[in-house]
Amino acid sequence: MARFLEKTLISITDILERSLVNETWSRRRGLLQATDPRIKVVLLVSAVLLCSLVGGIAPLIALYGVALLLAALSRINPLSYTKRVWIFIPFFSGLVALPALFITPGPPLVRLGWMTITRTGAYSAAMLLLRVSTSVSFTLLFVLTTPWNEALRALRRLFMPATVVDLLAVSYRYLLLLVRTLSELLIARKSRSIAPLPHRAEMGFVSRSVGLLFVKSLHLAEGVRMAMVSRGDGGDTTRDTGRPDEGEGVIGTEEGGGAAFELEGIRYTYPDGVLGVEIDSLRIRRGICTILLGANGSGKSTLLKMLDGLIFPSEGEIRAFGGPLTERALERRDCQRFFRSRVGFVFQDADIQCFSPTVRDELAFGPLQLGLEPAEVEERVRKALETLRIEQLAERYPYRLSGGEKKRVAIASVLTVDPEIYLLDEPAANLDPATEGILIDLLGRFLDEGKTLVIATQDLLLARHLGERAVVLGTDRRLAADEEIERLLERTDLLQRTGLAHSHRHPHKRAAAGFRHSHYTEEEST
Repeated sequence: MARFLEKTLISITDILERSLVNETWSRRRGLLQATDPRIKVVLLVSAVLLCSLVGGIAPLIALYGVALLLAALSRINPLSYTKRVWIFIPFFSGLVALPALFITPGPPLVRLGWMTITRTGAYSAAMLLLRVSTSVSFTLLFVLTTPWNEALRALRRLFMPATVVDLLAVSYRYLLLLVRTLSELLIARKSRSIAPLPHRAEMGFVSRSVGLLFVKSLHLAEGVRMAMVSRGDGGDTTRDTGRPDEGEGVIGTEEGGGAAFELEGIRYTYPDGVLGVEIDSLRIRRGICTILLGANGSGKSTLLKMLDGLIFPSEGEIRAFGGPLTERALERRDCQRFFRSRVGFVFQDADIQCFSPTVRDELAFGPLQLGLEPAEVEERVRKALETLRIEQLAERYPYRLSGGEKKRVAIASVLTVDPEIYLLDEPAANLDPATEGILIDLLGRFLDEGKTLVIATQDLLLARHLGERAVVLGTDRRLAADEEIERLLERTDLLQRTGLAHSHRHPHKRAAAGFRHSHYTEEEST
């Protein structure tokens, strides 16, 4: 049973992934491919309503024949098309229709022992299966012949509420992430399977895997929500680049130099009681690059999320631009618009940051939330594509990109907002050396323009290239150092104590036994 469930999950995952992202048929020259997506939306709604209202088996069969004819005229393989409709939908609908065969009163049709299938029950079950299958046939035609981004664009042009369209876009992205997560979980399990486990152990693994997928889904959902909030989702999109009202205890209005952020007595504790980060006092200057260093789990990402107003400390105070950065302040639309337009956050996990249906839509999301004019949004998107050298990815789905390509898209999505402060969580992760060079040049240009950078990383070479000041979090998630970067990099003992440097056997074959050196100092020691 466990093996059967696993194989079934793998098959369903594979079919879902191919159905959701395969655009092979949408690129063919056929009748529906050449039809305006808005017309297809109207025809789809009409067809589904007709399937729901029509009475009699013959009219439903005729409608199904129309769907097959449209598929043929759209150059869709009839066998593959029919399999997609009739493998899953009738199965699940059959679970609902099956009881109707026996419990619907009427003249008997077939007797199966003590059970009797009635004519009325068989008719009702057949009608249900035909209605569902015919409706799904028309829906599948729309999906197979219309790229997802064009479908969303058509819904917008048909004056569907923007909130509904955005919800559909995020749901699509969320479903793809879950499909990929499930697929990776099953592949990882298969790679470590040596022999079949006892039945009870197999079933236990399947149930725990379902639970793990549920937990991961919650994590992904929260991450996507934070990514959307970070780029202004939920605020007033009216164009306004001014400062919030002064004198009301909200986010500050300091101009020019001074501190970007000031932290006093900060302590963040996770809901399960685990300490996230604790800092007695810290001042992050404007106009420079501050490198946030620390081992895995030291609290770097937690601190960046607090600086971006996505989570808030359990104790203490954070000040941004000279005023308190609080949850209450960000509930004010003017404060939210002011803060989100000036602080940009590049998440460590590009999968949760890239939530839009295409790369172009992803880059346009932030500027649109700021209420910029369409021409200005388009220009910002064009420049960001050129700067990160991803013009060829503009119409691609972020879901289908490599890790390095996703990271470039994530950086570009913040670049289009043009903030004063960039918060970057492991920005060089998954980048090849050439792309990392592009990133360093870009961040260096930001510094030349007077931008403020806060970069969380473990890469001390990147820190030396860009950083002026370093903040180090220890393995106890508390502030271990705050000083000039060059001075910090000379403190080998601190780097090793905080997990940022290590010594190991020298790789050269002719090195003497016991010869060890550090990756992060120019001097070698024995």
